[in-house]
Amino acid sequence: MLNTVCTDANFEQIGINAEDPLDLSIVSQHAVCTDANFVQNEINAEYPLDLSIINKRECSLEQDAVKILSTVGKRSPTTHSGVSQHAVCTDANFVQNEINAEDPLDLSIINKRDFPLEQNAMKILSSVGKRSPTTHSGVSQHAVCTDAKSMLDESSEEFEFRFLPDLSTIEEEDAIGKWNNKAMGRGGQGVRKPSIPWSEIQKHTTKEDKWIVINGQVYDVTNWSYKHPGGSRLISHYAGQDATEAFGAFHNDEVQLKKYLKTLHVGSVERYEDDAMNKDFRELRDTAVKMGLFEPSYTFFVLILAHIIILEVLGYLILVWYGTAWWSVLASIILYSTAQAQTAWTQHDYGHLSVFKNSKIDHFFHHLTMGFIKAAAASWWNHMHYQHHAKPNIIDKDPDVRIDKLFVVGEVMPIHVAKTRKKSMPFNWQHRYFFVLGPPLLFPVYFQFMLFRHLITRKSWMELSIVIVSMSLFFYMMVPLLGVAGSVAYFFTVRCIESHWFTWVAQSNHIPMHIKNDEANPWLKLQIHATCDIEKSFFNDWFTGHLNFQIEHHLFPTMPRHNLYKIAPLVQSLCKKHNVPYIVKPLWQSFVDIVRTLKSSGELWEETYSQFHSE
Repeated sequence: MLNTVCTDANFEQIGINAEDPLDLSIVSQHAVCTDANFVQNEINAEYPLDLSIINKRECSLEQDAVKILSTVGKRSPTTHSGVSQHAVCTDANFVQNEINAEDPLDLSIINKRDFPLEQNAMKILSSVGKRSPTTHSGVSQHAVCTDAKSMLDESSEEFEFRFLPDLSTIEEEDAIGKWNNKAMGRGGQGVRKPSIPWSEIQKHTTKEDKWIVINGQVYDVTNWSYKHPGGSRLISHYAGQDATEAFGAFHNDEVQLKKYLKTLHVGSVERYEDDAMNKDFRELRDTAVKMGLFEPSYTFFVLILAHIIILEVLGYLILVWYGTAWWSVLASIILYSTAQAQTAWTQHDYGHLSVFKNSKIDHFFHHLTMGFIKAAAASWWNHMHYQHHAKPNIIDKDPDVRIDKLFVVGEVMPIHVAKTRKKSMPFNWQHRYFFVLGPPLLFPVYFQFMLFRHLITRKSWMELSIVIVSMSLFFYMMVPLLGVAGSVAYFFTVRCIESHWFTWVAQSNHIPMHIKNDEANPWLKLQIHATCDIEKSFFNDWFTGHLNFQIEHHLFPTMPRHNLYKIAPLVQSLCKKHNVPYIVKPLWQSFVDIVRTLKSSGELWEETYSQFHSE
């Protein structure tokens, strides 16, 4: 029999990255030793062991007895000692139960290395009375053998697990070495993942040790957080907490991502009870999916991008056609500022992956709009904005309220700052100096400084290059028309106008709402306590980039903005059911509330400060 397969599916499913399977199917002349019982009862048959990376190599079974995974007692090794460049020994349950899920066995990093198994290091199953392996000495290129019955048998005989210790040639961090060390340190015994009480989970909240919960399962994200596309801080904000709804809100393809969670799995939450509010919210999300509300209108986004380009071109052509008269310069500034403000809203769409539902395409347009048109950095925006969405208005977690050097907001921050700082800004005047230090300077000064600081400290040279090219193109076009000084003044005037536009819109939904420490509230309550809506109208939709539906956007950040108003009535109904306030106000009222709230928080600070620093 020349074309058969020998599989260990559970190993592939859990032990190695499923994207890099081993596959011998492309090689002619295969030998097979299979056990149907094993496939049916012990592993998930839809994940076979593939060995395609071993191409036209000569495989033979070890002639000497092999002894492996002794303390597990019911394992069958597959050996390929004669394979040039590759040697693999697998045990699925051992991988699942004994290694730290952060460090999965991933053979994709072992490329053109020679890892022969030690002679006389293992004991073939026949020597313990199980079954003699099948050999295929006459089959060219490959010979593979597994023993299924041994894996089903509850053998009490102890084995010893050993690998050849010389794995130093692996270029990346050696996952296999960690696996081996952890197995040896714990005796190599296969144990079920434990049920973990919340009291234990809540201890793992530090930078060096953080766990999160998703759907009642506990995951150690300590090391993974540094690889997380949304940034380490984002995922760290849920350390020791239930991140189920946040996980669903930020990811378009949960099924695809859940396979990666297996490598981080620690156990399950003891007596896990799903919150009724969360259940209802997930039902609402499923309803939105069925209604097609997560499907974008490409016509809408093409028109948005087209009107931005038209505004920018007109802003430039007015100067070309009519010169630098005061009215033409003013008209040009208004057009260009409008284009920049609208670009801020549309880059927001691409940044949330709500347009194409394809990460690469959305990121491309995010770099195009944020980088090339706005001369800013998509990665910096992601770093800041995703944290804001994960924990809106939460002190020390939301960057948008990390402003206590200049302003105190809410009811908790003013009291804390007054008690702990003897010297600070005169916050009782903040509702007045806000008009000088807030909107006028946010973009022209603070954002410009933080942008370049982020790009240089993170060594984001590609994005820095995009920013430099964008700014260079701007001044290349404007200097011949306005001169150097005029072009600089034009640039910062546009930034100042855009800053006002952005600040009043963005803060109108948040500053007047609850701002407090993290209480690990359910997703619905967390988001709605921190946000409010502004009345719908054609102008309000356009002026705010549809962020007048801030509640719906925060609940469903990947929903295309043109569909947010459609889900609003259902959100209102859910809020009413769970007695959560759903606030909608006129646009002008939302602006007034910013100043009113700043005044109220400043007075609270003044009152507390006088009590603690009266001398």
